Amino acid sequence: MASASLDARALAALVRPRIALLVVVVATTGYMLERPADLRPLFGLLAGTVLCAAAGCALNHYLERDADARMERTRGRPLVTGALSARQLLVASAVALAVGLAWLGLSAGTLAVILESAALAIYLGVYTPLKRRTSSNTWVGALPGAMPLLVGAAAAGGPSPATWSAFGLVFLWQLPHFFAIASMYREQYATGGMRMLSNEDPDDSLLRWQMPLLVMSVMLCSIVPVLLGAAGSGYGLSALGLGVSFLAVAFAFRARPDRRHARRVVVASVVYLPLVLAALMVDVSCASRDGQAACEQCLEEAPGSGTDGAAGRTADEDALPDHGPLPEFVLVDDAGRDFIRKDLLGHVWVVDFIFTRCAVTCGQMSDVYARLIAEGLPTRFLSVTVDPRNDGPEQLVQYRTRYGGEAPTWRLLTGRPEDIQYFAEVGFRLPVNAGVEEVAGMPPLFHSGKFALVDASAHVRGYYDYRDELELKRLRADIARLAGSAAERSAASPGDATAVGSDDPEG
Repeated sequence: MASASLDARALAALVRPRIALLVVVVATTGYMLERPADLRPLFGLLAGTVLCAAAGCALNHYLERDADARMERTRGRPLVTGALSARQLLVASAVALAVGLAWLGLSAGTLAVILESAALAIYLGVYTPLKRRTSSNTWVGALPGAMPLLVGAAAAGGPSPATWSAFGLVFLWQLPHFFAIASMYREQYATGGMRMLSNEDPDDSLLRWQMPLLVMSVMLCSIVPVLLGAAGSGYGLSALGLGVSFLAVAFAFRARPDRRHARRVVVASVVYLPLVLAALMVDVSCASRDGQAACEQCLEEAPGSGTDGAAGRTADEDALPDHGPLPEFVLVDDAGRDFIRKDLLGHVWVVDFIFTRCAVTCGQMSDVYARLIAEGLPTRFLSVTVDPRNDGPEQLVQYRTRYGGEAPTWRLLTGRPEDIQYFAEVGFRLPVNAGVEEVAGMPPLFHSGKFALVDASAHVRGYYDYRDELELKRLRADIARLAGSAAERSAASPGDATAVGSDDPEG
């Protein structure tokens, strides 16, 4: 064994290229589901995750080298044959891991590094030891197996609801896949001291009934993006068609649970997952933009959308949908003064709903606000708290200062809960709960994650997801369009103070 060489076959046994390929597919899916405007970080993301995955596989070989020596399917691994010493493997793994995490950090950001590190910790520190102790290890191992999807999403500013649903799909998919592999290699796993379900179910009397149910759960999870509105019917039909084929193989295994039919389940699963993820990527990254346009057209044509204030618009302004004028309202600004509809006139506004004690979402939205403000866009920003009982003018000013904002560019409003509720639901048609009681099934202090764009006549002209770089790019273009139209009207009628508003609402 000492004379064994580290040839291509031994290297493949070490880094397991099929797992590396799966990592690439899953991480790419997570990245693309966030519809990033820039694809340049993708190469660094994939290089980093593949290096980390290879390091994880190699370290797994080190931890299981005694079991590998007892199993026929793993006797060709370099530590068993002597092609590599334990020291060489540990050094190479450490270098690959360090380079992979560094590359990931530079390309995908801190959150991606944290998630990748957590996946490796669970894989090596929890799943690997559990393989010798309990047959439930597969459920634990499915978690790090699905986490590259979250790593990819984090690199693009996610994860979004579509990504979370895909995470559930990849997690559940691993169960029929690996249970079938365990059935195929039952005797070898037993020889290696691995506690697999197949060892406790020697004739697959339990698995033969579980397999169709597991595949059905995968099929149900594959439809979740459609139910969430993140994907369309094209993807739904593709997922159902692929799922039916997968299910047919599972039922064949139930009818005859032998090694040949277990292998067919493995092959069907390997074909199923990349095709479903590809269909989801295509649908979410392409078709959903058409769906957004169609949705805005429906809102534009809906009863009550209103057209007052449309007279005198330029062609650029008319290119945007009009979701109707904001109603009269009275709220309180961060200086403690009344803020009414008239204070919006003459400027383009980006509006969102937050509260200062929010742990995650509000901070992310305000980070985006700060980024847009730093770009010097020709607009003003408005944040309305949904927690008026705790957010007075002083708290709102402190919150704005925390994110580097200043008046009058960024204004914040509070007020009576019922006035905030009315402003959000009637004015913007956005779901909000500004009270302490449950409203329409929403928890207290619930708010939308959308930015709304308001023109200089106080009409709502668009909605944008703060997590989606393509929608933020569209927001920038729409701001420029509306601001240019407002400037043209101002130049045409410089004496009309009502039309253009004063430059400083404080004065």
